[in-house]
Amino acid sequence: SAGKGVTEGHYKEETGKRTMNWQIKANEEHRTTISYIHDEMGEGADKMNYSGEGITVKVVNPDWSVAATYTVPWSQLGVNASSTEWTYSIPDQYKDKNYSFVIDYTTDVDVSDSIVPVTVKNDADTDYGEGGTGGKADPGQALGGFQHPPARRLSFAQHERQRHHCH
Repeated sequence: SAGKGVTEGHYKEETGKRTMNWQIKANEEHRTTISYIHDEMGEGADKMNYSGEGITVKVVNPDWSVAATYTVPWSQLGVNASSTEWTYSIPDQYKDKNYSFVIDYTTDVDVSDSIVPVTVKNDADTDYGEGGTGGKADPGQALGGFQHPPARRLSFAQHERQRHHCH
Protein backbone atom coordinates (compact mmCIF):
# COMPACT_ATOMS: atom_id res chain seq x y z
CA SER A 1 0.00 0.00 0.00
CA ALA A 2 1.12 3.54 -0.65
CA GLY A 3 3.12 5.45 1.89
CA LYS A 4 4.71 2.46 3.61
CA GLY A 5 8.19 3.15 4.91
CA VAL A 6 11.30 1.35 3.77
CA THR A 7 11.98 -1.96 5.42
CA GLU A 8 15.04 -4.03 4.66
CA GLY A 9 14.65 -5.89 1.41
CA HIS A 10 11.66 -3.90 0.26
CA TYR A 11 10.98 -1.02 -2.01
CA LYS A 12 9.36 2.03 -0.62
CA GLU A 13 5.89 1.40 -2.01
CA GLU A 14 5.56 4.76 -3.63
CA THR A 15 4.54 5.29 -7.22
CA GLY A 16 7.26 6.56 -9.47
CA LYS A 17 10.13 6.12 -7.03
CA ARG A 18 12.83 3.51 -6.60
CA THR A 19 14.96 3.33 -3.47
CA MET A 20 18.55 2.32 -4.10
CA ASN A 21 21.13 1.23 -1.54
CA TRP A 22 24.72 2.41 -1.80
CA GLN A 23 27.73 1.27 0.18
CA ILE A 24 31.13 2.90 0.42
CA LYS A 25 34.08 0.99 1.86
CA ALA A 26 36.92 3.36 2.65
CA ASN A 27 40.46 2.35 3.58
CA GLU A 28 39.31 -1.26 3.34
CA GLU A 29 42.79 -2.70 3.78
CA HIS A 30 43.63 -0.50 6.78
CA ARG A 31 46.65 1.00 5.03
CA THR A 32 46.48 4.50 6.49
CA THR A 33 44.37 6.92 8.48
CA ILE A 34 41.78 9.02 6.68
CA SER A 35 40.18 12.30 7.68
CA TYR A 36 37.10 12.52 5.46
CA ILE A 37 34.76 10.65 3.12
CA HIS A 38 33.10 12.64 0.35
CA ASP A 39 30.24 11.47 -1.87
CA GLU A 40 28.93 13.17 -4.98
CA MET A 41 26.13 12.18 -7.32
CA GLY A 42 27.11 11.81 -10.96
CA GLU A 43 24.87 10.91 -13.86
CA GLY A 44 21.18 11.03 -12.96
CA ALA A 45 21.65 13.53 -10.12
CA ASP A 46 18.67 15.52 -11.40
CA LYS A 47 16.45 12.47 -10.75
CA MET A 48 17.96 11.41 -7.45
CA ASN A 49 17.68 12.52 -3.82
CA TYR A 50 19.39 11.30 -0.69
CA SER A 51 16.78 9.48 1.39
CA GLY A 52 16.30 7.79 4.74
CA GLU A 53 17.66 9.04 8.05
CA GLY A 54 21.22 9.73 6.98
CA ILE A 55 24.38 7.68 6.59
CA THR A 56 25.09 4.58 8.68
CA VAL A 57 28.77 4.42 9.60
CA LYS A 58 30.50 1.20 10.64
CA VAL A 59 34.00 1.73 12.02
CA VAL A 60 36.26 -1.33 11.65
CA ASN A 61 39.40 -1.86 13.72
CA PRO A 62 42.70 -2.92 12.10
CA ASP A 63 42.02 -6.44 13.46
CA TRP A 64 38.68 -6.44 11.56
CA SER A 65 36.54 -6.26 14.70
CA VAL A 66 33.83 -3.61 14.68
CA ALA A 67 34.70 -0.57 16.80
CA ALA A 68 31.38 1.24 16.44
CA THR A 69 28.23 1.58 14.34
CA TYR A 70 26.16 4.75 14.32
CA THR A 71 23.96 6.93 12.14
CA VAL A 72 24.85 10.48 11.13
CA PRO A 73 21.66 12.34 10.21
CA TRP A 74 21.50 14.15 6.88
CA SER A 75 20.99 17.47 8.68
CA GLN A 76 24.36 17.06 10.40
CA LEU A 77 25.96 16.61 6.98
CA GLY A 78 24.23 19.72 5.66
CA VAL A 79 22.14 17.67 3.24
CA ASN A 80 18.74 18.94 2.11
CA ALA A 81 16.31 18.02 -0.66
CA SER A 82 18.41 19.63 -3.38
CA SER A 83 21.82 18.37 -2.23
CA THR A 84 23.94 16.32 -4.61
CA GLU A 85 26.94 15.72 -2.33
CA TRP A 86 28.03 15.34 1.27
CA THR A 87 31.27 15.16 3.24
CA TYR A 88 31.70 13.23 6.47
CA SER A 89 34.63 14.31 8.65
CA ILE A 90 36.12 11.35 10.51
CA PRO A 91 35.98 11.96 14.30
CA ASP A 92 39.35 12.52 15.97
CA GLN A 93 39.04 9.32 18.02
CA TYR A 94 39.22 7.31 14.76
CA LYS A 95 42.36 9.00 13.45
CA ASP A 96 44.85 7.36 15.81
CA LYS A 97 44.80 3.95 14.10
CA ASN A 98 44.23 2.64 10.58
CA TYR A 99 40.48 2.21 10.84
CA SER A 100 38.35 1.38 7.84
CA PHE A 101 34.82 2.63 7.33
CA VAL A 102 31.73 1.11 5.75
CA ILE A 103 29.05 3.67 4.97
CA ASP A 104 25.54 2.72 3.90
CA TYR A 105 22.90 5.14 2.66
CA THR A 106 19.95 5.27 0.29
CA THR A 107 18.75 7.45 -2.52
CA ASP A 108 15.31 7.74 -4.05
CA VAL A 109 15.25 7.84 -7.84
CA ASP A 110 12.34 9.44 -9.68
CA VAL A 111 11.22 7.10 -12.47
CA SER A 112 7.74 8.58 -12.83
CA ASP A 113 8.28 10.00 -16.31
CA SER A 114 10.52 7.21 -17.60
CA ILE A 115 9.71 4.04 -19.46
CA VAL A 116 13.34 3.00 -19.80
CA PRO A 117 15.72 2.45 -16.87
CA VAL A 118 17.22 5.60 -15.34
CA THR A 119 21.00 5.40 -15.00
CA VAL A 120 22.36 6.86 -11.78
CA LYS A 121 25.92 7.11 -10.57
CA ASN A 122 27.72 8.07 -7.39
CA ASP A 123 31.38 8.86 -6.86
CA ALA A 124 33.21 8.87 -3.57
CA ASP A 125 36.66 9.96 -2.50
CA THR A 126 38.79 10.15 0.63
CA ASP A 127 42.23 11.61 1.21
CA TYR A 128 43.54 8.15 0.30
CA GLY A 129 41.58 7.04 -2.74
CA GLU A 130 38.52 7.34 -4.89
CA GLY A 131 35.96 5.13 -6.56
CA GLY A 132 32.52 5.13 -8.03
CA THR A 133 29.70 2.93 -9.11
CA GLY A 134 26.40 3.16 -10.88
CA GLY A 135 23.17 1.36 -11.33
CA LYS A 136 19.88 1.52 -13.14
CA ALA A 137 16.55 2.34 -11.57
CA ASP A 138 14.13 0.40 -13.72
CA PRO A 139 10.55 1.66 -13.76
CA GLY A 140 9.29 -1.67 -15.05
CA GLN A 141 11.27 -4.17 -13.07
CA ALA A 142 13.63 -4.04 -10.12
CA LEU A 143 17.24 -5.11 -10.36
CA GLY A 144 19.08 -6.79 -7.52
CA GLY A 145 22.64 -7.70 -6.64
CA PHE A 146 25.82 -5.83 -5.87
CA GLN A 147 28.38 -4.19 -8.10
CA HIS A 148 31.89 -4.11 -6.70
CA PRO A 149 34.45 -2.01 -8.50
CA PRO A 150 38.00 -3.34 -8.13
CA ALA A 151 39.38 -0.34 -6.15
CA ARG A 152 41.01 -1.50 -2.94
CA ARG A 153 41.60 1.93 -1.48
CA LEU A 154 37.94 2.73 -1.70
CA SER A 155 35.24 0.51 -3.07
CA PHE A 156 31.68 1.35 -3.78
CA ALA A 157 28.72 -0.97 -4.24
CA GLN A 158 25.18 -0.32 -5.32
CA HIS A 159 22.16 -2.54 -5.19
CA GLU A 160 18.46 -2.06 -5.37
CA ARG A 161 16.15 -3.43 -2.75
CA GLN A 162 14.40 -6.56 -3.92
CA ARG A 163 10.89 -5.84 -5.04
CA HIS A 164 7.95 -7.57 -3.48
CA HIS A 165 4.61 -7.31 -5.17
CA CYS A 166 1.67 -6.75 -2.89
CA HIS A 167 -1.55 -8.10 -4.30
